[in-house]
Amino acid sequence: MRQPHESVAVVTHGVWMECALLEYCPEALEYGRRRVYNCDVYRGKLSLLEKGVSSGSGNNAGDFGGGDVILRDVEKVVFHHI
Repeated sequence: MRQPHESVAVVTHGVWMECALLEYCPEALEYGRRRVYNCDVYRGKLSLLEKGVSSGSGNNAGDFGGGDVILRDVEKVVFHHI
């Protein structure tokens, strides 16, 4: 199913986010050397791979019938206070 959204926000507890990132995007947390705290904000790109196409990495977040959803280019968003 296609969605018209270009951006989505997911708000969750820091521990859950840390577990998910370590499972699907361990490089975002330097393979466990960094932690996620409750007020941390991360961004990334979700891509849908068509069935039969290899992602080239183990970042599969789940099979949604038409292919796998992949989370890539995850990084922490840093807010600078003025």
